[in-house]
Amino acid sequence: MLNLSLLNSLFEKTYSNPDSRYLLRIALDCLLLLIVYIALFLYQIGAPTPSSQAVYDTIQKKYAILHSINTKKIVLLGGSATYYSLRAEIIEKVTGIKTVNMGVHAGLGRQYILDRARTMLKPGDIVVLSLEYPLYIKSSPDPVAVDYILSRDPAYYATMPQWQQLAYFLTLSPLEVVLRAYSKLTSPPEGHSISKANEFSNANKYGDQTRNQKPPNPIQASIVAKIGYTAIDDLTEYSKGKADIKTFVAWCRKNNIMFIASFPSLMAFAPYHSEPYRSFLNSLPDFYRQLKVSVVGDPYAFMYERSNFFDTRYHLKGDAAQRHTYSFLRLLKIQRPELVP
Repeated sequence: MLNLSLLNSLFEKTYSNPDSRYLLRIALDCLLLLIVYIALFLYQIGAPTPSSQAVYDTIQKKYAILHSINTKKIVLLGGSATYYSLRAEIIEKVTGIKTVNMGVHAGLGRQYILDRARTMLKPGDIVVLSLEYPLYIKSSPDPVAVDYILSRDPAYYATMPQWQQLAYFLTLSPLEVVLRAYSKLTSPPEGHSISKANEFSNANKYGDQTRNQKPPNPIQASIVAKIGYTAIDDLTEYSKGKADIKTFVAWCRKNNIMFIASFPSLMAFAPYHSEPYRSFLNSLPDFYRQLKVSVVGDPYAFMYERSNFFDTRYHLKGDAAQRHTYSFLRLLKIQRPELVP
């Protein structure tokens, strides 16, 4: 039983000591600040940010295309390597099956990409997964995912495990939280549309990126010319990535959805042919074959020289994207001849 007289005695002793009283005041002030900060964080959830506008516009446009199809379809899934470099328009023309490019941005993260795929796929559909290689490894929150999910998909944030919600809470800086809360306070309720034009929303009716159909401008060409080899860390630690993909493959199988594994376009560099990259990249097709799914190509089949790239190490120029897509289709015919006449 709670001894009120003992608590009262401790309280009086604390306040009779100036040092203890000072420390208690600091503790209470810190607690109050923490409560205010948590309240601001919760308030800013759902506040549209300019930095998430491009991804939001693209996803909305692609979902509109997807929802307009009531028949069997092929869904191309991945990050911006899929968006820029794999042409749904060509795949639909060759296979005769409605095809939608749902690639957007690798920064959204492996788990979000796979979870959202579950909401767009229906029995009888075919999904082609071509994840950028860091997505097999990375599990920590990416700033792109944190920004987008908190501002544009609060319903998804609410379903995340508490430890992931806490990770998102800790990712934003206090300044970001205050600015986002202020933006929500001062923006109109319909403020989901901050800007009308951006590079990511240039999708055609198949969901393919169109801005790479034109030659790179001098700035883009300069960026490509300066791209160097970048190491991918923790190549031996991708058990979480494999577990997430294995779960997704099982879900596809249970829902009568054909799963096809493939690999993204990537600028070729000599270190990728040496250890530890060689073991990592060669292990990926083996991993998918162990899941008993079709595997189209391999990581090295889709590596290309610098001259083929538009503005990043993953984004092919328009003509290179066409060649890449036809290469994909030739390899697909070997694995799934019923899909490619």
